[in-house]
Amino acid sequence: MRSESDLLQWKSEGLPRDDLSQENAIAMLDAAQTPLVVDPANQAIEWVKTHFRNNNVVTEITSVHDERFAHTLELAVRFGKTLLVVDVDGIEPILYPLLRRELLSTGAKRVVQVGSKQVDWQDTFRIMLFTRRTDLALPPGAAALVLEVNFSVTRFGLENQLLGVIIQHERPELEQQRVELLKREENLKLELGKLEDRLLNDLASSHGNLLENAALIGALNDVKMQASSITEALQQSHSLQMELDEKRNVYRPFAGKGATIFFLVRDLEKMNRMYHFGLSDFIDLFVECLHAYSGDSDVESKIKLLTLSFAQKCFFHVSVGLLKSDRLVFGMHLLQGFFPDEFPPSLWNVFIGVAAATTSTPTTNATSSNGEVTHGGNAEFPTWAPATSQTKFVTITADELAAGQVQKWQLGDSERWSKWMLESSPEESLAKDASLTLMDQLLIISTFRPDRLFDFMHYIIVKLLKLDTLVPVTSLEETLSCGKATRPLILITSRGADPSLEIQDIALRVVGKGRFTQIALGGGQTEDAMLQLHRCAAQGDWLFLKNLHLVLDWALILEKELCAMPIPNAGFRLIITTEPHDFFPVVLLRMSSKVTIEAPPGMKQNLLQSYTTWDEAFLQGKTKTTSQVLFGLAWFHALLQERRSYVPQGWVKFYEFSSTDLKSAADVLCTFSRDKVDWTTARGLLQDCIYGGRLENSHDERVLELLVSRIFNDNTLVRCQQSLYDGMHVPATNVHRAVVQFIREHLPDADAPSILSLPDNADRAVKEQFAVYLRENLRSFSHLAHVNASATEAWRTLLTPVLELWATNGLEPEGSVVPVSPGDNNKNPMTVFFMSELELLSGIVSSLAATFADLCCVVEGTLIPSLELRREGTELIGGRVPDRWLDLMDGPKDVKLWLALLRRRRDTMMEYVKLPFSPSSTPFDLMDFLRPQTFLNALRLYTVRTSNDSLVELRLVAAPVGGVADGVGIGVILKGKSIHLQGALLDAHGVVSLASACSPSSTLLKCDLRAVWVSTRQANDMVASIPIYTNAERTTTIMDLSVRCDADVAEKLLLGGVAAFLMYA
Repeated sequence: MRSESDLLQWKSEGLPRDDLSQENAIAMLDAAQTPLVVDPANQAIEWVKTHFRNNNVVTEITSVHDERFAHTLELAVRFGKTLLVVDVDGIEPILYPLLRRELLSTGAKRVVQVGSKQVDWQDTFRIMLFTRRTDLALPPGAAALVLEVNFSVTRFGLENQLLGVIIQHERPELEQQRVELLKREENLKLELGKLEDRLLNDLASSHGNLLENAALIGALNDVKMQASSITEALQQSHSLQMELDEKRNVYRPFAGKGATIFFLVRDLEKMNRMYHFGLSDFIDLFVECLHAYSGDSDVESKIKLLTLSFAQKCFFHVSVGLLKSDRLVFGMHLLQGFFPDEFPPSLWNVFIGVAAATTSTPTTNATSSNGEVTHGGNAEFPTWAPATSQTKFVTITADELAAGQVQKWQLGDSERWSKWMLESSPEESLAKDASLTLMDQLLIISTFRPDRLFDFMHYIIVKLLKLDTLVPVTSLEETLSCGKATRPLILITSRGADPSLEIQDIALRVVGKGRFTQIALGGGQTEDAMLQLHRCAAQGDWLFLKNLHLVLDWALILEKELCAMPIPNAGFRLIITTEPHDFFPVVLLRMSSKVTIEAPPGMKQNLLQSYTTWDEAFLQGKTKTTSQVLFGLAWFHALLQERRSYVPQGWVKFYEFSSTDLKSAADVLCTFSRDKVDWTTARGLLQDCIYGGRLENSHDERVLELLVSRIFNDNTLVRCQQSLYDGMHVPATNVHRAVVQFIREHLPDADAPSILSLPDNADRAVKEQFAVYLRENLRSFSHLAHVNASATEAWRTLLTPVLELWATNGLEPEGSVVPVSPGDNNKNPMTVFFMSELELLSGIVSSLAATFADLCCVVEGTLIPSLELRREGTELIGGRVPDRWLDLMDGPKDVKLWLALLRRRRDTMMEYVKLPFSPSSTPFDLMDFLRPQTFLNALRLYTVRTSNDSLVELRLVAAPVGGVADGVGIGVILKGKSIHLQGALLDAHGVVSLASACSPSSTLLKCDLRAVWVSTRQANDMVASIPIYTNAERTTTIMDLSVRCDADVAEKLLLGGVAAFLMYA
C-alpha cells in the first residue's frame, strides 16, 4: 500500500480523487501481474504518463496495431523501459511469453522469446496494457495472466466531476478557494510526513542515552512544535473546507441528477449495440445547459430549471440516435429515474412485470377450476373488462401495494368503466380524475386498454419533461454545421433508408463539390478511404463513408486511427452510414454523434421509392400498357411489404420481400408483349417463383394467391375498370412525372388498415403488441432483471419467495405414472394419448422439482449454482418463466400462471386416464392439452377404428355447434372460452362478422365448437376457413375453423388475416 503523501502526489499529477481511482492506481503500480487498464476516458493513461515523467522513468507508448510494435517491444525489453500499450483489443500471441515470465538462462544472462527472437531480459522492464473498450472479454487463459483495472466512470465520481463544472461556472471563486485549500492541506500533510520521517531518522541515528542527548531532545521539541502548528493549521483548513463544501453542496442536487441521467442513458446499451453514448459528449451538453440558462437568479429555482433543461437536452440529443420505436422506451426510463416520486419502484416493477414472484403468493381464487382467472388478491376481476386483461389484473393484485391501489379505482362501477372502454382516447378522461396518480393511470391503461399505452406514454413524457414534441427538430444540415471536427457523425440507417442524396446536397451547398469526397465501402476501397481520411482531416474537407457495416474488421482500424490522429482542421467532417450490427466497434460509437435514418412507412412512400428506382428514362421506353402493369406491380410490392407492419395478422412472420424481388418481377413483366399480357404465366411466376418462395405458411400462400389474382388482370391494369383501392384506378400514363404526381395526390401519408385489406381494428392489435415491446424493454433495465452474480446473499434472499411459490403450488412429482409401452397400441387411441400426455407432463414436473431442489440447496448454502441455474433463478426472481421451461411447455410468461396451467393440465390428464373415453361425455378444452394437434390425430385414429373409414380419406372439420360439423361423423365438443378470435367476431349462434375500428383486438368465442373427422365425400366446401393456432404469435396451426358465409366475406376474412388462437396471457 502507499502512504497518504503518495496519494496526494498522485492527485496533483491528475489522478481522479475518488477512492476507486486511488485503489486502481495502487494496483497498477504495485501488482506483480501486468495490469490491463480499462480506460474509456483516457484518464489513467494521462496520469501514468505524468507520473512516470515526474519520476524520471523511461517510458514509451505504442499500439498493438503499429507496424513497428514488435520492434518497439523488443527494444523495451532489451533496455528495461516501461512500455505503455494502448488500443488493446486482446492479448497478442507475442505478449504471452512476457506475461508468463518465461525466462531462459544462458550463462549469466536471462533471455525471453519476443516473436522470433530471444531478447536479453532486464528486470526494470515493465509493460502496461490500456483499452478504451468496456466490453472487452478475454479468454480464461489470457485473463489469468493480467490484472484488470477498471477506470470506468462511477456515479459518485461523475457527480463530483459535474459539481466541479457547475461551481466553475456559477461560483468560480469557490472553486479557486477549494483548490487553494486542497493544495495547502496537501502541502501541510506532506510537511507533517517529512517531520515524521525526520523524527524517525533522528531516533535511529542517535547514540547513547536518549535522555542525555541534548541535541536530540532539542530536535524532538522542534519537531513537536512544528507538528503542533501544522496540526492546528490542518484543523483550520478542515473547518474552512467544511464551510466551503456547504456552499458547494447547494448545487449538488443538480450534479446528482446529471449523473443519474448519464447512467439512465447508459442503460440503453442493454437494448441495442448501437446505443452507446460517450461521457465527453454528455459533459459538453451539461456545460451547454449552464451557458444557455438565462432565468431566475434564485439558486433553488435555478437548480430546478437547470435540471429540467438538462433532461430535455439529453432526451433530444439521445433520441436522434434512437430508432423511433425506442424513443418512448427511453423517455419512460428517463422519467422513472428522474421522477421517482411519480413512479414508486414497487408499482413500477408491477407495471413492467418483474416483481411477480417476489410478491404475495397466488390466492386460491386466482385460477378457477376451469382455468379462468376470475379473481386476484382481494379484488374481483371486473365483468366489463376484456378477457385478455385477466392475466395482468392477477399480476397487479398479487402485489400488496398495487392491490391497495386497485381498491381505489372503483372498478365495480360497471356503467362508468364500460363507457370508458368504448372511448377512442380513454387516457384523456383518466387524466381528468384527480384521485388517480400517474402510476394509477399507467397501470389502468396497461391492463385494460393496452392499445392506448403508446399514446398515454407520449402524453406523460411531454407533460413531465414539458416538451412540445417528442420528435427532434434538428435537421441533418444543422447537425453537420454544429458538429465538431473531432466527432464523426454516424448515420444509422434502417432497411429502405438512404440519406446519400441528402448528404450530397448539403455538402455541395455548404462546402462545394471540390471539398466533398464520398466512398462506398465494401469493394476493396478501404486503403483509399484511409488516404482520403488523412487528406480531408488536414485540409478541412468533408469525407462521406457509406456502408461501414460491410467492412467491420476495417472499422476497428478506423477507430484506432481516429483515436491516434492529430487534431484535424476545424472544417473537417467525417460522415458514416451504417446499418445496426451486433459487432459494431463500441469506442467508435462513443466518440461519435449518432442520428438514425428510417424509411417513412406507408404505401405512398413505398411507391415513391419504387419510382425513384424506375426513373424517367426507364419509363420513356415503355408503352402505356406496360407502364400501367408496372404501376400495378409497384402497388402489389408495396402491399406485400407494408403488410409486414401488421405481423402476425398481415403475414404470419416478417418475410424479406426486397427490391430484388421488385426488379425480377419488373424484368419478367416487361418481357411480355407490348399489347397483350399472358396473365396466367405472369401470375404463376409472381406467385410461385418470385414472391411465393419466401412464404412459410399455407394461409399466407392463399393470401398471396388472392392478391395476385385481384391485381394482375386486364380489368385492373389494362382496361382500368376495377379499382386498386377505394375508387383509385391505375394511372393511364407512361410519363414519370405524372405518375409521381398521381401518387402524391391520391394516397394518404398515413395508411388505414383497409388499404392493406386488413380489418379496421388491425391498428389496435399492433399497438397492443407494441405495448408488450415497451414493457419488455423497460423490464430489461430493471435491477431485478440483472441480479448481480456476486451478490450471493441477496440472491439467496430473493429466491426464498420463489421456493415458497413452488411449495404451495401442489406440483409434487407423482410416483405412480405408468409409461406408455408398445403393448398399448391395442388400447383406445384416446386413452393412449391421455397416458402419453400425462407422462410428458409428469416428466416436466420432475424436471422442475429437480431445479427447485437445486435452488433450495443454493439457499441453504450447500450448492454453488451453475451458470444455467443462476440464469433460471434470476428469471424466476423477476417473475418470468425461463426459456427452457417454455421450450418444455408453451404458456403464459408469468411464472405463477405458468405453474397453475401446468398443474391444471396434469390434474386434468390424470382424470382423463382414469375414465373411459366417450366423445359425448364432456366438452374438451384445448388449453388442457400439451399437444392439441396430437389430441386431434388421436381422435382421427379413434374415428377409423369406430367407423371403419379409410385413414387417408378423413378430413378434419371444426365448426360452431349447430354449424356444418353437426350431424356427421364421430366428433367431440371443444370449449370456445379459451379460444380468442382476432380480426372478426363470432356470436353465440356461430355467425361471423367483420371487426369494426372500436372492436377489441381479439375476443373470446361465445360458442363451443364441434370437431369431427369426416370422409372427403361428406365434407362441405361452401364455408370459409379460419386457422386456429397454439398461441397469439401463430407459430403452430392446430386446425381450421369452418364458418358459413358468402364468398365476399370469406375473401375479406382471408385477406384480413383473421385467425383464432389459444390465449395464455
